[in-house]
Amino acid sequence: MQPHSVESSIGNLPEQWPSLEVVVPEENKKKLLYEEGLYDPGSGEICGKYISVSASSILRHPYYNYPAIKDPGIEQALLQPERLLVYPDDGQELYLATCKEMNECPVKSFYKGLLEDKIDLRYYCVSCKGLRAMTIALRSNKTVKTFNLTDNFLNDDSSYHLGEMLLTNNTITDLILRGCRIGPTGVLRLVSSLPHNRGLKNLDLSYNQLGDEGVEHIAKAVFFGLDVKKINLSYNNITGKGVMVLSESFDTHNKFTHINLSWNKIFTPGTSAFLSKLSESTCLQKLNLSWNSLSGARLSLALKDILLCPLLRELNLSNNKLEGEAIINIISNLGKAKKLVTLDLSYNPLTPEDAHKILTKMMLTAVKVQNLHLDNVFVTGEFLTLLARMKTMKSKKNVVVTYGGVVGGFKPKGPDIRELVLNRIEYLTKKSKKHPTDIALIALQLQKDNRSIMNVKDFIDVIDASGAPLNEDLIEELCSTFPGPKTAKFRTVNIDVMVEYIKRKWPDRKLPPTPPPEPEPEPEPPKETKSPKSKKGKGKNNEIGSMTIKELYPKQFDDEVSSEELPESEWSSLIIETQIGLSKVKLHQEGLYDPGSGEICAHYIACSSSSVLRHPYYNYPAIRDPGIVNALTKPQLTRTFEDDGRELYLHLCKETGLCPMRSFYNSLLDNKIDLRYYGIHSKAFPIITAALSQNKYVKILDLTDNWISNDGCFHIGELLISNRTLTELILSGCRIGPEGAKRICCSLHMNRSLTKLDLSKNDLLDEGVNYLATAIMRGADIVELNLSKNKLTYHSVLALCEAFEIKNKLSHLDLSWNSIISSKAVLRLCTYLSDNKNFRELDMSWNGLDSSSGVAIKVLLLNPKIEKIVLCNNRLHGEAITSIAQNLHKAKKLQSLNLSYNPLTPKDAMVLLLCLKDRRVKLRELYLHDVIVEQEFMQIREEVLSLNFRKESIITHGYVRPRKPLPKFDARELILKRIQAVGNSSKTKANRVDAALIFLKLHSKDPRPVNVKEFAATVARLGLKLNEDLVKELSEVFRGPKHDKYFSIDLNGIVEFIRRLWPEKQTPPPTPPPEEKQVANPPPKAKKGKNKKK
Repeated sequence: MQPHSVESSIGNLPEQWPSLEVVVPEENKKKLLYEEGLYDPGSGEICGKYISVSASSILRHPYYNYPAIKDPGIEQALLQPERLLVYPDDGQELYLATCKEMNECPVKSFYKGLLEDKIDLRYYCVSCKGLRAMTIALRSNKTVKTFNLTDNFLNDDSSYHLGEMLLTNNTITDLILRGCRIGPTGVLRLVSSLPHNRGLKNLDLSYNQLGDEGVEHIAKAVFFGLDVKKINLSYNNITGKGVMVLSESFDTHNKFTHINLSWNKIFTPGTSAFLSKLSESTCLQKLNLSWNSLSGARLSLALKDILLCPLLRELNLSNNKLEGEAIINIISNLGKAKKLVTLDLSYNPLTPEDAHKILTKMMLTAVKVQNLHLDNVFVTGEFLTLLARMKTMKSKKNVVVTYGGVVGGFKPKGPDIRELVLNRIEYLTKKSKKHPTDIALIALQLQKDNRSIMNVKDFIDVIDASGAPLNEDLIEELCSTFPGPKTAKFRTVNIDVMVEYIKRKWPDRKLPPTPPPEPEPEPEPPKETKSPKSKKGKGKNNEIGSMTIKELYPKQFDDEVSSEELPESEWSSLIIETQIGLSKVKLHQEGLYDPGSGEICAHYIACSSSSVLRHPYYNYPAIRDPGIVNALTKPQLTRTFEDDGRELYLHLCKETGLCPMRSFYNSLLDNKIDLRYYGIHSKAFPIITAALSQNKYVKILDLTDNWISNDGCFHIGELLISNRTLTELILSGCRIGPEGAKRICCSLHMNRSLTKLDLSKNDLLDEGVNYLATAIMRGADIVELNLSKNKLTYHSVLALCEAFEIKNKLSHLDLSWNSIISSKAVLRLCTYLSDNKNFRELDMSWNGLDSSSGVAIKVLLLNPKIEKIVLCNNRLHGEAITSIAQNLHKAKKLQSLNLSYNPLTPKDAMVLLLCLKDRRVKLRELYLHDVIVEQEFMQIREEVLSLNFRKESIITHGYVRPRKPLPKFDARELILKRIQAVGNSSKTKANRVDAALIFLKLHSKDPRPVNVKEFAATVARLGLKLNEDLVKELSEVFRGPKHDKYFSIDLNGIVEFIRRLWPEKQTPPPTPPPEEKQVANPPPKAKKGKNKKK
């Protein structure tokens, strides 16, 4: 082969290749050696390196195919091993060689960082292959000490290579894997070799979704000698179970100096054991347990022991739920923490008293804490005085103490919360006419029973027992308004304080007098025949020249503990001069004057009770008298505003004291106002609707997820009466309910501009849709209507159909995520929609429609203008799909049909697909997600998509079933094993039964088929309780003859299958009759008399 290749390569070249001729000089040593037979040029084949190069550019002479190899000689080639390539320890050349071998692009920053102290690859998106090359380069590196891979999503293979690198590299001290999403499986591969590493000191595994399973792998590494000093496990969903496993490994090895467990869930059981074991550490210097919802006295005792660590310098307990007794337990050991410098208790629900106790403990010279953080903790003036005094101490002058606001230095303004809560309770309890209750009498009775301090739970039980229609939140608010002494375990309510305020608020409320045990009969008083008549013009009221309001109406001035009470000297303005014959009091007594309702003006609800003039004559401010001439001749001046509503909006906000919304103000000149998720207050809706009433710019108003009250809905309805520009109103997720829908729809028919209405996620129910249907019947021009997620039933559909009989202009209707199950209602709806030539789109997904609704969809397809139908997530299959396929060619404009997530069979999917071969079917998008199809479906799908009129079509499908049939499972075996498991499911051994033996026993008594109901009752008496569904399934797989419209159960089939399934199961033998005990013959009695001596 060698000479042949040489001759063919050096033969005469074609005339077109003169540039490829090689002129070899005579002094070429290789050629001379080749002629003498001392040199072999090689195989003559082209080098693999030049395969991708064009043939004309390759020097094809056999001498130049491969570089010549120097002959080492026989002895060296056979006796000495091949020399290995040796790379420098910095790993740069090795990294480039590895990347070249793996066909990976080298990372320039990593290549340069191999000679520096730190390699920073944060957010670099390193691939798995790229990381493997990096770990190979770092195995022998003696320079890099910090390797940062923050937010590079690493898989299990990457974690394995990092672990292998740490097995040989003892130079890296900091490994930062923050946010790498390695998970439990990744941390297992990472830490499996860490016990053999003695260089790594800082390991950051935060944001890695480790969970308790990942912490278990770390605990195993700690048990085998993990030498890491600082570990960060924050944001990993670790619970008390995980840290308890970690505490078990601390018995053998615990060298952690810095532990970060913040933003986890270690408030669950197991945390106390972990903290108790951690308190035994002699190395711990910094512990971060923030954002863990730590609370309770038990955990506080474990945290108290943490302070006994001899080297602890910083303890972070911020953003937890520590308060009261827990704080007292923690600070009790502050004097024993000799090295503690920083204590962080910020953002805990500490009271000012708790903060004062902590600062009092700080005053002790034994406490060495220099930084006390109490951010967002309110303190009192006493705290500030104590802090100033502590600063004067020589040992405490450099102490830093932070805190939140200062309370106690101001007087709150506004309504008395006690009065608001009691008025609300009074309204709710008196609302029911059948069972009215009185909260005042309940409190008086509790005080009478000497229950002055009650547990909150007991108080709630008393209220529930009384039948008062109060929710738990309102009762909790009442308990918070009248709090009693607080403990760490439960809260209390002070009945005495509540009764004291009730007596001042309602002095006429009293318990009925308790009758004496045995009342003595008293003589009846004599009846008076004539009652004394009062003389006109004489009496106490006519004798008084001047009376004050307090004297006239003492009940209005029962609040004597007000923060804004006026002194008696300033009440001169409240004196009313009454004159005989002209006073309002006299007229009121004679029935000639009505002072009003006597209720406080709504304007003063936000004011304190004592600052409101409660006299009924002064409930509302007096109107200024303009004079007779001006009142009769001159019209009242009114202020005018521009039609855009911006000035009006600012004016109304100023009058009502509300802060204007900048986005709404700026959008009044735009086409759309977007107030989604804005949390608009109910008082702002009158101002918003007033500003939009004459606006000519805004066409779209989006109020998504703003919980709108009934009053807000009323103002929106008023807006629809006056506004003629608004075309789209979006109220999705506003929780308006039926009452809110009533207030909006009552004026909907008066608006001629609104065409799109979104009322999804509003809990309208059927009642709310009835109001909407009434508005449509009265002339509402709604074209696009969204009623999804409103808990609607078929009653709502029938109400809409009645409205469509009168006016039917809809083009888009969304009824998804409801409970419209009735096929008759759907048929009636589709009939009206098919007659509507403007209708374009219908969404009926997530409604539980079954196969009987297929006829309705078939009728809807008769509409020549329909474009889109969404029927996903229902129960359509079989006949329904056949009906839909029959009329697909009649829907001339239908572009999209969505039947995804329906229980369609492969045959149903094939029926729909074959319809697309018909040119008359104009369907462009057929969605069959999660529908199992056959291989034939895929072949026909390719044929359909290859047609000229289907090239832009979209056809989706689910799982493709392979040609090999799946193994069929035997339903009989499955059901019998299920029944056997039900019999053995009892926790107590005595109640467990063997279902197979019960069936064998029934068969031995009577092998004839058994009725389903008799079978269920019989096995229930024998201890085997089966539900109806399981009994029906058993009757279907072991079906016997039919009796009275129901199939019976074939016991012979059950027993035959049981003997094949469990051959060791045998019919128990009959219980033998009890054996008769044979009475032994008694021994003969000895004779009496003379023979007795013998």
